[in-house]
Order: sequence, then C-alpha cells, then structure tokens
Amino acid sequence: MIQSKEREEQSMLDCKKKSTVSPTAEIFKSAYVDGIGWASQLMSGGIWVQYSDGSQLIINASDAVKYTDCNGLVTQYEYSDSLIPQNVKLKFSHFPRIIESLAKAARTKT
Repeated sequence: MIQSKEREEQSMLDCKKKSTVSPTAEIFKSAYVDGIGWASQLMSGGIWVQYSDGSQLIINASDAVKYTDCNGLVTQYEYSDSLIPQNVKLKFSHFPRIIESLAKAARTKT
C-alpha cells in the first residue's frame, strides 16, 4: 500500500513537470484560483485553465473543448459529445469558481 502511494505521488510530480501545452491566443486576464490552479480568459473569449495537477482545459466559445492530461495527451471534445470522461466532467465542475475569479481579476497589461 505504501509503495502504491509513493508511485501515485511520483506520478503527480511527473505530471506537474510536463505541463507544456498553451493556447495560441493572447491572454486578456488571469487569476489564481485556490485549490484549482491558474485560469486565463483569452482575447478570443475562451477560457484556459492550468490545473495544479498539471492537466489543462481550453474551452473556446466557437470551437470545442481541448483537455490535456498531465502526461501531455490532448483530447478534443465537441460540445455535443455525451461520453466525456468523469475526470474531465469533474474539471468542469470548477467553472463557477473559475468564472467568478476571472470576473474579479484585473486585465493583463499588454
């Protein structure tokens, strides 16, 4: 049991090191959301969340949802998809707090 926990902790550390995906759009404003990670509103209106576990979620208003797991695997979901994995749905559940934090954040200076 201890070895399993150590492997899980090492996996989390490895995931945090691999967080390299970023959107091509410019950032309008950003906010740190305690317990979640960094959230950014893009100039395009989309939202980019860099979770503390190393995963990322980019939601574009006119496109789809891109989820990057902590190992760098990118999966794109259409808004009409009904088979979104539970771990991605859990990330969506944070969006009320994320939106609230971004609404209060000052615009990023360019």
